[in-house]
Amino acid sequence: MVVDKPKKEQILDAAEQLFAEKGFHGVSVRDITEAAGVRLASVNYYFETKDNLYYQLLVRRGSHIFSERVRRLNHIDFDSLDDREAVAQICHAIVDPLVEKVRTNDPGWKAFSRVVANLMASPLAMTKKVPSKDEFDLLSLDMVKALQRYAVNNDEQKAHHAFQFISSASFTLFSNNKRLNELSQGKYRTDDYDRIYENAMAFLVGAATNLLLGSHQ
Repeated sequence: MVVDKPKKEQILDAAEQLFAEKGFHGVSVRDITEAAGVRLASVNYYFETKDNLYYQLLVRRGSHIFSERVRRLNHIDFDSLDDREAVAQICHAIVDPLVEKVRTNDPGWKAFSRVVANLMASPLAMTKKVPSKDEFDLLSLDMVKALQRYAVNNDEQKAHHAFQFISSASFTLFSNNKRLNELSQGKYRTDDYDRIYENAMAFLVGAATNLLLGSHQ
């Protein structure tokens, strides 16, 4: 027997798909209520505002990604690795939690990836405060500090840049935005996650290694 999701989850699921397709400003609360099959009062009751709905949507899946990144980071045996291998493992700790979710049959993770990819290019990322943002920032800084450990001259800026590049790229690459399909005229696809993952990790690890280690790699 299929059990209906709680109404709050229905609203979040509908909003997630709409924000992924149209962006934050392209979606109205009425669009969300119609897609979710609920009354406007339900959105007001659970979220109060569209902004709060949006940020609860981010936290719902984002909390898993951030905590799983740090869990994996804490399980890396850095003492047994050379610098290049250590940077590679940190890159995997950042990317793999998202990729494993995107590879499931839950379409919400693909939509979530696109929502975050859009957010990273939006003024919303700078002007609004996401609930749990302080916690997310601290978890992100754990990744930055791990990268900085391998940066020439302990270069903090390069570590920050490396984290931003890796994280931003992963959300964009696994959002299934169909751009690759268009450019290649259908020869290659954005939902070919195995090949994208293989090539993305080769690129990201290589770029991060070059940026951080430079001539010392």
